[in-house]
Amino acid sequence: MSHGLPLLQGERVLWAGVRGQPARLPGGAAGMRMAYAWLMASGFGGMVGIPLLLMPQTRLYAGGVVALIVAGVIAWRRYKKRPAVFVTDQRIVERTLLGKTTIQLADIVSYRRRIDTYYYRGTSSQVATNHLLCALKSGRGQSIGPVLEYDELAGLLDGVLSRDIDPTVMRSLDGQPAAAEQRADLFVAVDNRTGGEAYGPLVIGPRGLVRFTGRLPIGLEGQLLTALSRPSPPEELENRAVFLTRRPDAGHALLVDLSTAQLRLSGSTLELDMKERVEPIELSAADAERARRFLEARSAASTS
Repeated sequence: MSHGLPLLQGERVLWAGVRGQPARLPGGAAGMRMAYAWLMASGFGGMVGIPLLLMPQTRLYAGGVVALIVAGVIAWRRYKKRPAVFVTDQRIVERTLLGKTTIQLADIVSYRRRIDTYYYRGTSSQVATNHLLCALKSGRGQSIGPVLEYDELAGLLDGVLSRDIDPTVMRSLDGQPAAAEQRADLFVAVDNRTGGEAYGPLVIGPRGLVRFTGRLPIGLEGQLLTALSRPSPPEELENRAVFLTRRPDAGHALLVDLSTAQLRLSGSTLELDMKERVEPIELSAADAERARRFLEARSAASTS
């Protein structure tokens, strides 16, 4: 899923976001100017457009202008709903009407949120925007956005800059598996469901099962997949997954000691039998095949 981007050889898209500012009007002078502009545009449009539509001589022309304005508004709304900011395993790419802006992840030194200051009648007000200002190794700065999901993008950049996230081992938007999902000593499935509802990553280790009950923020998912891709003993990686469930942004998680539960595969559904109830975990065909091999190896190891 390249979203129409000219990707480099082997490059994968990890995250996509749409344009947008915080869901509120700025206060002070900016808010008053925006409200005044909308009022004047609506009033002027009604005063000029309605008489022209009523006059036979100008009705066709006025109708064409109105249709053009409506088409322009619809096209603009569709444009705003399309993903415009992308993070790949190598770059940040922003797509605009005039082209695209690209920043290499390796060139980013730091970033900050742009704060706009408005002045009105001797007073000033500061408004936090969804623009991302990146400081690069070359010494120059580059602006990205506005990005509606600013916190998601910031969380991902925080992990990349702190080296807690390695973008090259993450799962791509088109379903290319993460490095952790290709391990044989652990079973990891980022995409899994129950009753058709999407859940967070599933991790099965030698001793227990960890399942996040909601989709994780991209930054936390990146930290989890990076940690699970490291060449450490599976027991240690299992402990790391349990540790990440304690973060406030992880939401709820299911932790199960596999010595008190059983796992079995029925088609593409992994059934977790916890005696008091059975939890069905729906997997993709590829993940179900990996789960089958993992359970067979687990069973052979326990009987040897």
